[in-house]
Amino acid sequence: MTETTNSTSERTIPPKPIRHAGFGIRLGANIIDFLILLPLAIANFYNILNIKSLVLALMILTVSTLYKPLLEFLYQATWGKMAVGLKVVNDEYERIDLTQAILRYFPWLITHAVSYVATILMFGDRSFGEIDSFIQYGEYAQQFEINSYSQWIWLIILVSALAIFFTSKKQAVHDMVAGTYVVYKD
Repeated sequence: MTETTNSTSERTIPPKPIRHAGFGIRLGANIIDFLILLPLAIANFYNILNIKSLVLALMILTVSTLYKPLLEFLYQATWGKMAVGLKVVNDEYERIDLTQAILRYFPWLITHAVSYVATILMFGDRSFGEIDSFIQYGEYAQQFEINSYSQWIWLIILVSALAIFFTSKKQAVHDMVAGTYVVYKD
């Protein structure tokens, strides 16, 4: 960042320092995002237990898949990050491009891909129509081996997030891969 000059007094005004967002504030933003997406999860469970529409399930999954990368590409932040005053920037501390938004989201994209496959498999199974409680759904979902992969992916996401504690500019691994930083708007 370069210094700016005020033409009326010819004095140099130093730029505001960049403040990188740490784990706590980013966790807070993620909790807000979780709460924002919670109605979609509730709608999905209602669909699974009552309506049983594969199309609706895939639409809900698509909206939740696009939420983070699309908002960070278009607005530099999810609604959770906006609420706590954060934004995602590139190496030059400018707006990220779509490729960077997708790269940042790559670990979650894998979980969503697993969810798409599991959803299609479940809705295609004849015994799926008999499920009418949350407990039955949990037991039913465990029979699909593909769901066990999500647990490993969430472990990778956790390790990625913990890197924030050990990097000078508080980057998670997915930030390093994408060449991005999460900073305060200031």
